Amino acid sequence: MSRFVVLIFLMVGVAVLTDPAHAQPATTQVNIAGMQPGTAPPGFSFARTGNGAAGDWRVVADPSAAGQKAIAQLSRDRTDYRFPACYP
Repeated sequence: MSRFVVLIFLMVGVAVLTDPAHAQPATTQVNIAGMQPGTAPPGFSFARTGNGAAGDWRVVADPSAAGQKAIAQLSRDRTDYRFPACYP
């Protein structure tokens, strides 16, 4: 990673950490237990940075999770420098 990119990340991090006026005032709760398995999580947005295909996000059964369900990224795309994202 170039020094310029690292410098930009540091500058943005410092700006975010030192500006409490822009802090998020509330939290978001997501009821994954109420979602239908096998479907994309409703109300979520999907994105990707880097290269390759978009992610394949699904609600899956997970006995170890609270509510017995989780959100999983199921794409098998192995493109290097690929970062799929899923957020409410």
